[in-house]
Amino acid sequence: MASINVNDNYNRLAKWLILLVVVVYVMPLLLLGSNSYIRLHDTLEGEWIWLKVLADSHMAFDFHTYTIIPQIMKGVLRDLYPAGLSLNMVLVQWFGAYKAYILSSFLIRIIGFTGMVLLLRDYFIKERKNRFIVLLVALAFSVLSAFIPFGISVLGQPLLLWAFLNFNSTRRLKVSYLIIILFPYYSSIVWLAIPFLTLIGVMGLYFIYKSNLGKHYVAGAILLAVGFFGVNFSMLVATFSNNGFVSHRMAYNLYMFEKPNVVQSLGESFLVFFTTHYHIAIYITSVSFIAILLTIKKSEPLILAIFVAIILICLFQGFYSYPEYWLSDKLSFMKSFRFNRFSVLLPFLWFVGFALALYKMQSSPVLKSFVLPLLLMQIVVAMAGNDEVVHNYRALTGHQKFPNFENYNAPKQFGEIEKYIGKPLDSYYVASFGISPSVAQYNGFYTLDGLMSVYSLPYKKEFRNIFAGEIAKSEDIAQYFDGWGNRCYIFSSELGIKHEAFNCYKFSHKHVNNLAFNAKAFDAMGGKYLISAVDIRNSESQGLHLEKVFNDSQSWWTIYLYSVKPSI
Repeated sequence: MASINVNDNYNRLAKWLILLVVVVYVMPLLLLGSNSYIRLHDTLEGEWIWLKVLADSHMAFDFHTYTIIPQIMKGVLRDLYPAGLSLNMVLVQWFGAYKAYILSSFLIRIIGFTGMVLLLRDYFIKERKNRFIVLLVALAFSVLSAFIPFGISVLGQPLLLWAFLNFNSTRRLKVSYLIIILFPYYSSIVWLAIPFLTLIGVMGLYFIYKSNLGKHYVAGAILLAVGFFGVNFSMLVATFSNNGFVSHRMAYNLYMFEKPNVVQSLGESFLVFFTTHYHIAIYITSVSFIAILLTIKKSEPLILAIFVAIILICLFQGFYSYPEYWLSDKLSFMKSFRFNRFSVLLPFLWFVGFALALYKMQSSPVLKSFVLPLLLMQIVVAMAGNDEVVHNYRALTGHQKFPNFENYNAPKQFGEIEKYIGKPLDSYYVASFGISPSVAQYNGFYTLDGLMSVYSLPYKKEFRNIFAGEIAKSEDIAQYFDGWGNRCYIFSSELGIKHEAFNCYKFSHKHVNNLAFNAKAFDAMGGKYLISAVDIRNSESQGLHLEKVFNDSQSWWTIYLYSVKPSI
């Protein structure tokens, strides 16, 4: 009886902790509003801005194969942007970039929490007395730093698996089919389709072995695959069809100067094991690892199976460079579609393993007292690993480290630049230097540069001429642009290729002394202005004229506006 009372107290504590974490998560967003921090890397620098560009172009739901979005890189095929039939696209269309991001973040976390509760409660931890384990594991899972542009690709996995387990037990069929049908509209085919369908396939083989594979399970897998294909049909056709379009990915050479090596591969495997991946969720796995180690020898085959799966995925992630190096020139589709995305399953597997380990510990007189502390530690670690939560609280306490949504996009400052130039935005092209072109794109400017997952290889070669002199100076830039090139930016050997190469904040007081800039190539592509976040000391000798320096107290940038000399 005493044990039951203790568990009841834990269950009540779990509900209060859920309320507390919700308040902690929501409070800075309410206080800061659009001055909140939103992840920069590949979000405000790319994928979320693509949605805004689509919404502003009024071609988000245009499915013609010949449609061009003219604002970025002199026109990119509409089919190479995210699908219009996605919830994130609809939210941006209805609410604008900032509000849509916050709404999507909340919705993703609600789905993550609900899915984990349903999965653990219905199939793994059924006793009501242990409900606190279910609730607090789900809570920690829901506050992970999920990559919002990918929707529920990570946090939606428990709900998706719940649907498939329902199929195999012939329960809740209508809601399960609805989940399968809707899931591709709010997730990434690139990251999730192959890994999760592989997981479903492996589980299906186990059910066949146990002679209890249900027909609805098979139908659900087929329906999910068809759904991913249907939602992303235009993108798949544009990427893989032989219609005259040549993707820049065909020139991928990720090993120009360095071949794969065992030490590097092992290092990446360890890194993925302990921190997963920022596109998935920056998740420090230490607490889950401890719990699993404490119970892995307690006659629990499922915990062992999950742990082995985690290790295999991490090793595959680390050593994928070998088959990629050996085969990519022989199998061109390996350049168009990388198959090392199985790490997307890691947070889900870690948390299910963690929940099962805690459940096992509850039955041990020795380990039982560690259950609640480990749960509390996991919640703290998950919250601390969420960069948006951390940076918003830094801003609230007067220690802002990274720009917030308004600082970064600087609409007032770029409005002044537009007014100074005094011409329609669609009548000229700009490029950015030391600042991501996404800022100019957010403010409606037409850019020669951009971050794109797929674009034209001939365009990449033409753009390369603008800063070929800088490529010649640096193997890092050569590898980054020639060997990869998703960031079709103007790089400088003085700024390198890391964060400051396209995020030179005004507080860093950076400048460039010797930029090798081909103004003729820039002008030939239609470029009229260079928006620079750094002072280019040799600008005049490179065919650039400094028009004006733009400062704004609310902006994160000092902008040097250069024009191409008319004498070129």
